[in-house]
Amino acid sequence: MKKTALFASIFLFLFSVSVEGQYSINVPVGKKIHSANNSISTITQTAMGQEIEIKSDVTVTMDADIKQNTPDIILSIKIGRVRLKSEAMGNVNEFDSDKSEDKSGPLGQLLSSVFDNSIDIGMTNTGKVNKAIKSSDPALETAKSTLGNFDEFVTDMIFPVKVDIKPGDSWIDDNTSDVDNKKVTEYKVVSSSDNGEATLTFKGTSFVKANKSVQGMDAVVTSSSSFSGEMTVDIKSGVLKTKKTIIEQKGTTEVMGQSIPFTSKQITSTVNN
Repeated sequence: MKKTALFASIFLFLFSVSVEGQYSINVPVGKKIHSANNSISTITQTAMGQEIEIKSDVTVTMDADIKQNTPDIILSIKIGRVRLKSEAMGNVNEFDSDKSEDKSGPLGQLLSSVFDNSIDIGMTNTGKVNKAIKSSDPALETAKSTLGNFDEFVTDMIFPVKVDIKPGDSWIDDNTSDVDNKKVTEYKVVSSSDNGEATLTFKGTSFVKANKSVQGMDAVVTSSSSFSGEMTVDIKSGVLKTKKTIIEQKGTTEVMGQSIPFTSKQITSTVNN
């Protein structure tokens, strides 16, 4: 894998939406969720006076098992497959963890701990990721860092709702207490069905400052984003069925004494079953 592909994979997972408030999650213990998350992104970054466009297409499949639902929710997540294709400066780089030659390569070895281990993630029943159970294996923590906001994959799996939610309901989640991670999201219920599912639209803004690892180099990525999208959720359990988000982002990456500005547009789609 080239550096450009790894930079792209870092950017793709910077963004996530999390909520907390009067709404709650009622997912049962033992519930299993199979998730497929796809992100298509175009990133434009400027380094040493040269503008570089990076196009990326990343798909991550994973399985989650609800181990606990009170007082907090504990999910055990196992990554199944990672597929990545990036194009930059005329070079095309691809990675597929299902291919033995890729899995034995540099990126495959870096992510091997993620494929070989389950990772437990904690979330309050109001939707806030409040803890990631740290592993004693440094390689696992490095692999998680490479994938980005790994702990918040769960926000694309379960979502807090009220059992009496109805079309026309709307609310705003203002999560700005963390100076380095601010999100304001407006939600609106547009429909509900007889099978117990509701469709919601959302839009908002976010600010993220995060430490990342890029091929063993420490990097600080700062970004601001505007986003909008739609999702379908099972009202009784809070399990997301589908979610699509469009994100426009700008920011800088500080790495090896350089400040690299970037802009990006990203479309993410998630299907859970």
